[in-house]
Amino acid sequence: MARSRKPLDRRALREENDAAEARDRDEVVEGDDEEVEDADEDADADAEDADADGDESEDAEAEAEVEEVVVAPKAKAKRVAKPKVPKVAKPKAPSKRSRAAKVVRLKVVWVIKDNSAKIVDTFDFNQRPEAEAKLLQTQTDKKGLFYIELHKVPLE
Repeated sequence: MARSRKPLDRRALREENDAAEARDRDEVVEGDDEEVEDADEDADADAEDADADGDESEDAEAEAEVEEVVVAPKAKAKRVAKPKVPKVAKPKAPSKRSRAAKVVRLKVVWVIKDNSAKIVDTFDFNQRPEAEAKLLQTQTDKKGLFYIELHKVPLE
């Protein structure tokens, strides 16, 4: 059975990598400085020889060697990590409450309707006998179909 590995700390790995790169750059820069110093010494020695011999061709060679010196790239400045400031939770704005619909009280009434569902007359719930009497009267007086029905209406 394989053992699980300890998770790697990315920040520590990053710091190690940056340190190694900085060391490599320092070694390269120091090596280039030594080469530049050697080239300067060679150029000075060649210039003295050329002055003694009076040869202009050697001066040109010395100047060419000096021009070939490569300037090392400047080391980038390390970023300074800002101190971490704990984030403060913003207070939540009070949520807008949706108003609950007003509860409308209803009452039940008897309604007499004609064939086209038009209301002919209304009676309170406790007046059913009067509503039935009115229904019989409208059926005898007028031609057509009439019926009685319960309705819920808002309480006045």
